Amino acid sequence: RKREEKALTEQTEAEGEIERANKILEEAPAKRSVAKTGHKKKMGMLGLKQAQLHEKGKELGRAKEKHEELLQEEEAEKKRKETVEEASRQVKTITKEDQDAREERERLEKELKEYLKRVEQAKSEVAALAEQENQAAVQKQEAARKETEESMKHDAWMAMEKQGIASLEKRESELQGNRDELHKKHAAANTELKCAQKTLDEIKQQCRGVRAQAKATEARVRTLQERLEGTSLARQREEAALAKLKEDCTAADNLEKQANEQAGAYEKEAAEAISKK
Repeated sequence: RKREEKALTEQTEAEGEIERANKILEEAPAKRSVAKTGHKKKMGMLGLKQAQLHEKGKELGRAKEKHEELLQEEEAEKKRKETVEEASRQVKTITKEDQDAREERERLEKELKEYLKRVEQAKSEVAALAEQENQAAVQKQEAARKETEESMKHDAWMAMEKQGIASLEKRESELQGNRDELHKKHAAANTELKCAQKTLDEIKQQCRGVRAQAKATEARVRTLQERLEGTSLARQREEAALAKLKEDCTAADNLEKQANEQAGAYEKEAAEAISKK
C-alpha cells in the first residue's frame, strides 16, 4: 500500500509537471511574439538614434569649418591691428616732424623780428646821426657866414672865405661819404631781410605740406580705427557664436555617448532575446 501511495503521489506530481509544461508550451508563442515586437521597436529606436548621430556628425563638421573660418578671420584681424599700429607710428613720426618744423619756424620768426628790430634801430640811429650832422653843418655854415661877414671889414676876408668854403666842401664830402655808407648798409639789410623772408616762406610751405600729410594720415588712422571698432563688435559676436557652437558640440558629444551606451544596451537586450528564442 505504501508503494502504491508513493507511486500515486509520484504520478500526481508527474501529471502536475506535465500540465505546467503544457501551459508553458501554450504561452511560448505569445511570449515569442511580444519579444519580436519589442525587438523591432528597439531596432527602430536604434536606427533613429543612429540617424540623429549622423546629423550631429554633420553639424560637428560644419562647426569645425566655422571654427577654421574664425581662425582665418582672427589672423586677418591680427594683420589689421599690425597695420593700425604701423599707421599710429607713422602719425607719431609725422607729428614729431611737424613739431620740429613748428619750432624751427618759431625760431626763425623770432630771429627775423630781432633782425627787423635791429634794422629799425639802425635806421633811427642813422637818421638821428644825419640830422645831427646836418644841424652841425648848418650851424657851422651860419657861423662861417657870420665870420665871413665880419671878416669883410678886414683885408683877410677873401682868405677866410676860401678857407670856410674849403671847410664846408670837406664837411659836405664827409657827409656824402656817410650817406653812401648808410645807403650800402641799408641795401645789405634789405637783401638779408629778403633772404630771411624767402626762408620763412619756404618753411611755411613745408609746414603746410607736413600739416596736410598729417591730416591725411589722421583721416586714414580714424578710418582704420572705425574699421577696427566694427571688427571688434563682429569679433565679439563671433566669439559668442563660437562659444555657443562649442556648447552645442559638447552637447552633441554627450548625446552621442549616451546614444552609443543606449544602443549597446539595446543590442545586448536583442542578443539576449535572440539567444532565448
